[in-house]
Amino acid sequence: MTTQSHHLTRAERGISLNLASLFSLRMLGIFIIIPIFAQHAASLEGVTPFLAGLFMSGYALTQIILQPIFGMLSDKFGRKETIVAGLLFFVIGSAIIAFTSNIHVAILGRIIQGTGAIGAVILALATDLTREEVRSKVMAIIGITIGLTFGVAFFISPKLYAFTESLGFSGGLGVFLLCAILGVLGILLAWFMLPTPPKIDRSAAEAAGGIENFKAAFKDGNINRLYFGGMMVHMILTLAFTAFPFYLINHGFDNAVSWRVYVPGFLISIILLFPIVGFAERFYHHRKVFLMAIGLLGLALMLTFFKISYGGLLVVMMLFFLGFNTLEAMQPSLMSRFAPADNRGMVMGIFSSSQFIGIAVGGQLGMQLRGSFESQLVVFFAAILLVLAWLYVA
Repeated sequence: MTTQSHHLTRAERGISLNLASLFSLRMLGIFIIIPIFAQHAASLEGVTPFLAGLFMSGYALTQIILQPIFGMLSDKFGRKETIVAGLLFFVIGSAIIAFTSNIHVAILGRIIQGTGAIGAVILALATDLTREEVRSKVMAIIGITIGLTFGVAFFISPKLYAFTESLGFSGGLGVFLLCAILGVLGILLAWFMLPTPPKIDRSAAEAAGGIENFKAAFKDGNINRLYFGGMMVHMILTLAFTAFPFYLINHGFDNAVSWRVYVPGFLISIILLFPIVGFAERFYHHRKVFLMAIGLLGLALMLTFFKISYGGLLVVMMLFFLGFNTLEAMQPSLMSRFAPADNRGMVMGIFSSSQFIGIAVGGQLGMQLRGSFESQLVVFFAAILLVLAWLYVA
């Protein structure tokens, strides 16, 4: 195999960027509400703590349920068609939230917004349109876009909310109207800019039926371990980020200036990510790099138990983001290799659902632990989960 075969072609680079843009729309629905959640929820009519929590989690709950279903539908009716349908739900839900002042209607909009469960379909489409030799690089581009979406959402959301309020409207109008507009752009991008993947013979899968396809998605031990790994890495991520803000405050960096630690650490990790992924792909050391990435997460979490300088904080963030982004790039790539072509959408759907389960459980568990104990204990608990995940996949 030539060295050239491990480089992205011009067409693959374009496909990767378009897919990454679509994937960021899915994550934007989660990220953009976080900075303004408490403020916007309190402004809605009829709000209670339970309803506010449901407004926040409604998106993730529908994603958990519908990711496998959308994946299965994409196997049968086509990737692009399913992506467009999902984005239509996203647009409708975003518009409902933007124009309502009632908590119950906002929850309905959030659930409809989450119905656009296209994450697994985009991953399946990325697998359909790219070569196996470069798939981890494609997933890395998607992973980087998710990270950038996180940063952009945290920067833009409060400013847009405040600007919309200054015009005499609800702050949510500006934030969620932006989501709807981006969803429309995503539909245009998916339909006109992405190529249609080649047809796959699905005669055996269609004969088996949906329930049998679902059962078949759990028959491979490698795939099951990746389901577990997807859940664990996102559970650890959300657990850690219920503790990291307090950890940084203890080191003199409050929320207003915490970006001085997060952003440089993230950017340095991105610089290192591609050589690491390239090494795994070129020399087929996926397992070694996979375990190394888990080790980097563990090392970063262990360093949080020490009082360190600004440079040390950058190292902690760089190690954590490098470990997470490496796993975020490699796990979907490995999943695409193990998943049968005629059931790939279903497998990717279950994998995406496992990630959302990790986000939901990790966030809830982290908030409960943070309310009862010191934040360092939350990080310690995350480290324990990390070790368990490592032992499971080792």
